Amino acid sequence: MMRGAPAALRAGGAPRQPGYRGVMNAVAFDTHAAVEDLKRGGWNQSQAEAVVRVFRDAIGEAVTKTDLEPLATRADLADLKATLTWRIVLALGAFAALVRLLP
Repeated sequence: MMRGAPAALRAGGAPRQPGYRGVMNAVAFDTHAAVEDLKRGGWNQSQAEAVVRVFRDAIGEAVTKTDLEPLATRADLADLKATLTWRIVLALGAFAALVRLLP
């Protein structure tokens, strides 16, 4: 982190709010330090806490690679398409063979 960065964003900061839904590999956000920085900047306690809550919630909703793992990739979809195509071809072939057996 560059020099002069707010204490809330400095490396090693840890969330201190109960119920924090942080994510791995996200920016560490020290909510207590953020409130103190805002108060030093002229904000009152309730204003500072409200702003920090908004940022904490936004960070908690960040999407990570882990969140995306259950989603299908292009390769997964291509494999599925190939499998379904062959199943449809086989089903149509079986249907055609059954139709030929009918009187």
